[in-house]
Amino acid sequence: MSAEDLLRRYASGERTFPGVSLSWANLSLVCLIGTKLSRANLNQANLNGADLSGSDLSLASLRRATLRRAVLRQALLRRASLRQADMTEADLSEADLSSANLSGAGLVGANLTATNLSGADLRQANLNGADLRKANLIGANLSEANLIDVDLSHTNLVGANLVGANLVGANLSGVNLSGVNLRRANLSGADLSNANLKKANLSETDLVRADLSLAILREADLRRANLNGADLSEANLRQASLHRASLSGANLCCAHLSMAMLSEANLADADLSGAYMPNVDLRGANLTGAQMPDGTVHS
Repeated sequence: MSAEDLLRRYASGERTFPGVSLSWANLSLVCLIGTKLSRANLNQANLNGADLSGSDLSLASLRRATLRRAVLRQALLRRASLRQADMTEADLSEADLSSANLSGAGLVGANLTATNLSGADLRQANLNGADLRKANLIGANLSEANLIDVDLSHTNLVGANLVGANLVGANLSGVNLSGVNLRRANLSGADLSNANLKKANLSETDLVRADLSLAILREADLRRANLNGADLSEANLRQASLHRASLSGANLCCAHLSMAMLSEANLADADLSGAYMPNVDLRGANLTGAQMPDGTVHS
């Protein structure tokens, strides 16, 4: 079927085109609202500015398709393949992309508010500046994804894989990240205030100047993490592992550090005033210039 045939039949009222083959087709700026295109072949098709709101594209193949500024609000894209597709500034709000393959996809500035991305493959996807508020990312694979300045507030990331992800300046305030793997991720300048990071893997993670105030970091793995200048005021770090972590100039005022492991950690010039520190392991730690819980400065 040609693009012209599809549009002619759509104009006459037909809406069901399962398994249609339209690879390389030019469908830019077309209106295909509510179309059933499950299992369709749209590889490398041009869908820039197209309106596919409420359409069914489940199991469709859109590899390397261009969907810049396309509208896919409330569309069904379950298990669809969108590998390396260009969805710059596309509107995917409230769409169902569960278990979809979006590896290497371009989603710069995309609207993904309240989108279902549970179990989706977003490895190495570019989500710079995308809006992911209230998105469902349970079990999603975001390893090595670009999430610079992304708003992830009120998202569900339980079981997500964020190994090596770039989250510089991202908003993760109040997000549930318990047990999430963030090993070697870049979270410098990110807002993680009030976030739940219980038992999260943050080893070798860059958290320079990150806001972790009031965050829950109980039993978190922060070994060799870079927390220089980070705000950990009133954070709960009970039983957290910070072996060889760098906390130079960090704010740990009134933090809960009972039974935390800070062996060989760098706490030079850190603020530990009012911190609760019973049974803390400080063997080999550098406390030069640190303000201690009792207000004294360590020499």
